[in-house]
Amino acid sequence: RSVDQTGSSTSHHIFKMRVLFVGRSVYHFSYYRSALEALRRHGHDLELRFDERWSISNSDLSLQGFLKQHPEVLLQWSETRKDRLRKPLFALRELRSYTSYLRRSAQSSYYLDRWRKYLIPAFTRVDKTTPGRWLLGRKSLSDAIRGLEAIAPAAKNVVADLRSVAPDVVLASPANMRFAEEIEYIKAARHLGIPTTVLVLSWDNMSTKGLINIRPDLLLAWNQTHASEAVLHHGILGDRILLTGAPFFDKWFDSENHAVERTAFLRNTGLPDDKPFVLYLGSSANITKDESWLVTDLIERLSKSVTLGRASIMARPHPANARPFAELAQSDQRVVVWPPNGQLPESDSMQADFQNSVQHATAVVGINTTAMIDTLALGHPCVAIIIDQYEKTQMRAEHFRHLFKSGALNVARGMNDAVAQLEAIASGDDNCAEARLAFLSKFVRPQGMDVNAGEMVAAAVAELGRGTKATNVCTIPVKQLIGA
Repeated sequence: RSVDQTGSSTSHHIFKMRVLFVGRSVYHFSYYRSALEALRRHGHDLELRFDERWSISNSDLSLQGFLKQHPEVLLQWSETRKDRLRKPLFALRELRSYTSYLRRSAQSSYYLDRWRKYLIPAFTRVDKTTPGRWLLGRKSLSDAIRGLEAIAPAAKNVVADLRSVAPDVVLASPANMRFAEEIEYIKAARHLGIPTTVLVLSWDNMSTKGLINIRPDLLLAWNQTHASEAVLHHGILGDRILLTGAPFFDKWFDSENHAVERTAFLRNTGLPDDKPFVLYLGSSANITKDESWLVTDLIERLSKSVTLGRASIMARPHPANARPFAELAQSDQRVVVWPPNGQLPESDSMQADFQNSVQHATAVVGINTTAMIDTLALGHPCVAIIIDQYEKTQMRAEHFRHLFKSGALNVARGMNDAVAQLEAIASGDDNCAEARLAFLSKFVRPQGMDVNAGEMVAAAVAELGRGTKATNVCTIPVKQLIGA
């Protein structure tokens, strides 16, 4: 079924629109690829903008693969605000995000302390006094900043860029990381009367990053957890939110199987093919600056295990935190770092590396990383080691608590328990299988395990571009929305 520009069903007219996608960094492209591919699959014109400052020296492998498949898609660096309002507006936006953390009693102080670093010195000085901290924590101050934002004009150069593209819809993401430039496109689009929508980037973006300082017409959230956080923290109305599922994980549900024979894979990585191995999933530097000590401790304890005494460890670093593992691999032959510098599973070969690492591992373990959800999506158990020194970025972090409370992870309280959990999994125990599926159905694919999240995003964007109000989009049945 196709839909014409009046919204009526027809078999003769196909609704085609022009979408401008505005992202932060080319490095994030794999998070959006499923949705952008769906837009092209349905014949919509697409133009891309990324911020040059945040993209330089970052991998654009997924983006280049997409452009090779879709050479008709135009790509340029996004415009950045350059007028005299830039400094005060950006300073106030970061202050507003900081004041939000002051009111989040359930969130770890780690994120409050991190956001304080983004304040200008004048605001930092105010925050150091007791009356100042009290003032900054008032919601009335946050509301006043939002009021100033509302009367501040859009950047002329961004408005000019939008006019040159003439999109039917502006789709932006994440729009809430520090010093977010893409929010200027939301502001300019509102000035021009162009519908706007923001797509949630990752599993923790609604609770551990900044605020979405300008409300879009529609927020595309992965799940009800994101929706609740959008209402609570970002002040977005519930009827302006649509649950699409997570486009980032579509690759594990819909793409071809990348499995290769175990012996060939292990020989390629440098691991012995006649011994079991445990896959250790590294976390970002924000979570654990240096977790190599933990891998060393784990391999020593495993060497005393009856079940896993011969096991090696494949350490998979977070791509932004690979350095601590380099010396470890040189000092202990029982540990192999693969891939050596870490990587996102953004290309077919990179997805193959991750999938085979998980499928051929005897067990998988980590602290707090998105790769844990990748592992669950591939249908395998994953052990989370709860460590006291990482409490602020584990049990006191909202996004990890959601995963912890779901029961989808095998939770180990310390290293001895971790070895016991790994031994149980190696013996074939999988007592979290039911909870794992329940978590995936709620958090990753809330509209149905067979519903592609990228298709949901594309369909919602098309509805918005066609002129359907966001409140109506949220009430359209899922199957009908995708059918459109």
